[in-house]
Amino acid sequence: MDADLTALKQKWLSTGSFEDEQAYLQAWVGRGPQEVPCVMVDPVGTAPPWLAVVVRRETGVVYQHQCGGTNCLQRFVEGFLIPLDLWNHEAWSYVDPNGFTHVFHGCFDVRERHYGDEELERRRDSMSCLGPRPGQHIPAPAIDRLRRLVQEFTMWRSDGHVEDAVRDVLRLDESRIDEIVEGWIPVETPDGPGVLLAPNCD
Repeated sequence: MDADLTALKQKWLSTGSFEDEQAYLQAWVGRGPQEVPCVMVDPVGTAPPWLAVVVRRETGVVYQHQCGGTNCLQRFVEGFLIPLDLWNHEAWSYVDPNGFTHVFHGCFDVRERHYGDEELERRRDSMSCLGPRPGQHIPAPAIDRLRRLVQEFTMWRSDGHVEDAVRDVLRLDESRIDEIVEGWIPVETPDGPGVLLAPNCD
C-alpha cells in the first residue's frame, strides 16, 4: 500500500467518518483486481428477489453496490457477505424485499411531511423515487418502518460453533442513520456492524 492510500486509510481510521471510509475504499478499488477484489452486487439489477448483509471486517474483499434510488450512488464496504433468508421462521411468512424500496418511494416530499403508516402504505407504489439524498432528514415514520423491516430478519453468528450456534435478529444501527439511502441500510448483526443491501430502483 503506497503513501497516498495509507494516508487515506489513516484519515478514515482517525475520523471514523463514513465519507472518509468511502474515499479510501474507492481509491483502493481503483488500483484494480490485482490489488483488491471488488464484487459488484446485482450489477445489472436483474437478479431474483434478494437481500444480503455485509458484515464489516478486514477481509481484503470489497463489495460495491448501486444505491440511493435515482441518485445512483456507488458505495463500497469491506467485509463478508451473507445472503438473507426471505422466509421469516418466527412469523412463518415470506418477507417481501420490496418493502425496503417502498419506504423510499412516496414517503418524502419537498416539505418533508411526516406521513403515518397508512399514508406510507397508500403512497408506496409511487413510481417516482423521492429521496432521501445522503444527509437529508428522514421522517420518523420511515425510520420506524425500516426498524421493523430489519427486525424481521435473523442471522446466525459466524463463529464456527455448529452445535451451539446462536441466532439473533438484525437491528437498525441508529448511530449511522445519516448513511441510510435506498438499498443501503446500516445494521447491527450478531457478528458486529454491517450493511443490509437491498435492490435499488435504478
